[in-house]
Amino acid sequence: MLKKWPEKRKTAFEIRQSLLNYEKMSHFHEFEKNLFDEGPHLTSSPTLPWGDSVRELVSEAKKRFEWGQIWHSGKGARQMERQVISMMGELFHNDGALGFICYGGSESDICALAAAKGKAFVKRFPDADHSDPYVLIGLVPEFEKKSHSIVMPLHSHYSLYKGCALMGLEPIPVFPKEGTVHEIDPADIRLRFVRIPSDWWERPAPGPLVQSIP
Repeated sequence: MLKKWPEKRKTAFEIRQSLLNYEKMSHFHEFEKNLFDEGPHLTSSPTLPWGDSVRELVSEAKKRFEWGQIWHSGKGARQMERQVISMMGELFHNDGALGFICYGGSESDICALAAAKGKAFVKRFPDADHSDPYVLIGLVPEFEKKSHSIVMPLHSHYSLYKGCALMGLEPIPVFPKEGTVHEIDPADIRLRFVRIPSDWWERPAPGPLVQSIP
């Protein structure tokens, strides 16, 4: 007998009531709401008055397409995905943006690392038949003989460090400018390509993590 499941079947009303209780316990209504900061997104507030309307449309789109498999049957979904990617690329001044839509930021970060490593693989073996999986699998041991790394801000989201562990990449952190937590000096980025102490993760943070590794 399953001990962690309800003994009696719950009605749809009871399930919705449980969801409401969980929502109240999460204190979502107390969070500052905007488009980019941590917290519940796309919820109407004084700074984001159109949040509820957009969230409802996003939820409707999800319901329409979540049951399908875009990679083999979703021609319309792929077209919508390309449109969204191109629009987001334009926001960040990249007219040739490529990519795909993920369910969350962590998944997006890890997929981006996988894509970056894949791009390095293609650059390493430009003459290989990349349509033949057996050829690609055979080249993996040679590719992995060389270490690969990612230079990123020290305060990057933890999913990037997790992605490095999954992809066999070395994370190379860059400390922010003094007095900031989000501004990076390009000179520090260049230094990370030259040398980085092997014990950087064991060193105590210099105050509030505001200076570069010597």
